[in-house]
Amino acid sequence: MARSKGRQIVKALKEKSKTEEKTNITFRMPRQLIEEFKAACSKEGVSANSVAEELIKGFVSDVG
Repeated sequence: MARSKGRQIVKALKEKSKTEEKTNITFRMPRQLIEEFKAACSKEGVSANSVAEELIKGFVSDVG
């Protein structure tokens, strides 16, 4: 990846974090499910948080 492209990505992430207020949430789920989820995220090279966020956004969008 070109160095300037990396800087663009970092800048975009920082801007996003400035505009989106984040909060914490805690879920209780079966340990095995969480372990499988984390392993699948790791295998795909994505964070568990980003996947969970996209899944929640999709659910909210579908349900309204």
